[in-house]
Amino acid sequence: MPFSLFLALRYLKPKRSAISVITLFCVMGVMLGVGALIVVMSVINGIQKKVREELLSFEPHIVAIEHSWPERTSSESPPNWRAVAENLRTLTTAVTAVTAAIEVPGTVETPRQDGSKSLVPVQLSAIDPRTAGLESKLRFIEGSADLDGDHALISEDMSMRLGVTVGDTITVQSFRNAEEAYQMIDQWEKTPKEERGEPDVWFEKIKQVVQPAELVVTGIFRTPQRLVPIFIPLHIGAEMMVKGGQIDYLGITTPDALDVGRYREQVERALPENWTCDTWRERNRTYFDAVESERGMLYVLLLLIMIVAAFCIIVTLATVAIHKRKEIGVIRSLGARLSQIVAVFVQQGIIVGFLGTLCGILGGLVFLHYRMQVKTLVQVLFGVEILDPAIYGVSEIPSEVQADDLMVICGISMIVSTLAGVIPAFIAAGQDPAKALRSE
Repeated sequence: MPFSLFLALRYLKPKRSAISVITLFCVMGVMLGVGALIVVMSVINGIQKKVREELLSFEPHIVAIEHSWPERTSSESPPNWRAVAENLRTLTTAVTAVTAAIEVPGTVETPRQDGSKSLVPVQLSAIDPRTAGLESKLRFIEGSADLDGDHALISEDMSMRLGVTVGDTITVQSFRNAEEAYQMIDQWEKTPKEERGEPDVWFEKIKQVVQPAELVVTGIFRTPQRLVPIFIPLHIGAEMMVKGGQIDYLGITTPDALDVGRYREQVERALPENWTCDTWRERNRTYFDAVESERGMLYVLLLLIMIVAAFCIIVTLATVAIHKRKEIGVIRSLGARLSQIVAVFVQQGIIVGFLGTLCGILGGLVFLHYRMQVKTLVQVLFGVEILDPAIYGVSEIPSEVQADDLMVICGISMIVSTLAGVIPAFIAAGQDPAKALRSE
């Protein structure tokens, strides 16, 4: 065993005890910092994964949107969205499914206790049932993904709120209808009275625009997310939303949603020049940017915790260096090199950091394994709701331990612990052997 390592272990383990109490506190400081961050980062990763899975059950991997046809090619007729969809389906290596969709805010009627009706705001999502693949994306608790005809699919929360089940009829209406109706009323007011004709004709036109659609609920699906759409057939959406045969976007499914950037390049090359596309990450950039900011702040928190533990290590080793002045002086007099004295205290910091990091990893993994039991115990003892499902959309604490997070956490812990031994090392090495022996 090298001389410096032997002496480092000797200082950390006194003769009368298995380990120094001060050393134990240093190890515990590192352990708590590492373990706490592993737990928090794993829970955040688990929540992010859960939200991502639920998001991708509704959100297409890539969204292709049509814009105005460029003026320089105005002599050409713009390609129909159906032709664009068929062209995309030929990209068998990058595209597994393409479906047309229309999305717009709307309302659904719900009865009141006094017999009247109220309007509940919802997100209406009109899709093509033949290409949407809802059977594999949604978790149905009642009914099925039947959108043929005048049908609708609603979430479990919405069914409870409306008091409807499979086979009941709901009445939905689009906000875009109101805009069209206002335009018709404005046109009526601007038309001279002698040219307006019969009021009943105008009334029938407006009625056709604002007429809501009555749809039969054929499926109820379960999801922890609150903001979910009511799915309706594409032809009903086109009629209700005054789209005139147009759509809002083409939803594209790729073989791997997490590697969607690689497939986006192929999709962009296959789209006409008046089409653009966005990935699901770009459409939800605000949420994922917020998560990354939280992860960054947690790493800063780890650094602060490690700095506190480092000060504990510095004080401990500096105290050892002062108390061992005589021994260090004798060792220097016997020919020990300056680098060997420095290595003694640096290695003490490495050993403390290694033990604290190892215990922190084991403690964090054990805590994550029994996280649900800990959650129940905390809720019983303190009456605090941890990860309220109404806010976070999860009924249990999710967890996902990622190897890169463990490597970063362990790396920071070891670097800080090693640097913590440098200052005491130079304090010990800087002592004059003759003065150290004379003072004793």
